[in-house]
Amino acid sequence: MQSNIKNDAGPEEEPGVLPLLWHQNYGERLAPLEADWLGLAELTYSQARPDASAEVKEAADRRWRALQQTVGMRGFRARMGQGRNPTGLLVRESTFTVGLQHHHPKVFRTPPPMCSWRFRKYLTYPS
Repeated sequence: MQSNIKNDAGPEEEPGVLPLLWHQNYGERLAPLEADWLGLAELTYSQARPDASAEVKEAADRRWRALQQTVGMRGFRARMGQGRNPTGLLVRESTFTVGLQHHHPKVFRTPPPMCSWRFRKYLTYPS
């Protein structure tokens, strides 16, 4: 699956309170689908630049942890690029064996998340 919730559903209205649109999209729409992997675009408030304030970094990490818990998947955030809408990837560990995350050395406007993953079990078909 691929998801793009405009600007990560917006900022927190107050610290620790995620927007209603965030809950509707991740909690009510995407989590029940139990996708095996989920590509994410526009993680505007789930990732922070290295030079961001401690408060902004804490809010981004809090939101990222909440997303992983809500959908029951392991997450990988791409490095921040030149743009303001980073990307991410969520993988269901019961389906895939997940390797290490790698970051592409080249600078992108919006870098992709990069990690290796493979099916845990080989798929077999009846003959």
